[in-house]
Amino acid sequence: MPSITEELGAHPSWNSFFAPMEDKISNALRTVEEISGEMTPRREDIFAAFASPIEKARVLIVGQDPYPTSGHAHGIAFSVPSHVQPLPKSLKNIFKEYSSDLGLP
Repeated sequence: MPSITEELGAHPSWNSFFAPMEDKISNALRTVEEISGEMTPRREDIFAAFASPIEKARVLIVGQDPYPTSGHAHGIAFSVPSHVQPLPKSLKNIFKEYSSDLGLP
């Protein structure tokens, strides 16, 4: 039986990392679903940032608040699916600073 984090998209290699939090994660999800009936990102995308094996992780950026527009948040901080237009202002600012700092498009 997969763990709650695996059900939410995390690679099994993250299980030992999330194991102490499994009950809190389950309770938080249940509360959100009972109160609002929906969540952003979608339930199956919540742990998208953990889809790769833990051994491949070099950096993990955690965003505090997901994009509130339905279909924008997809479990990876400061990222949106490729079809989203216009880009959220925070992401536009990240690209602007990236370009300014590195001189790249």
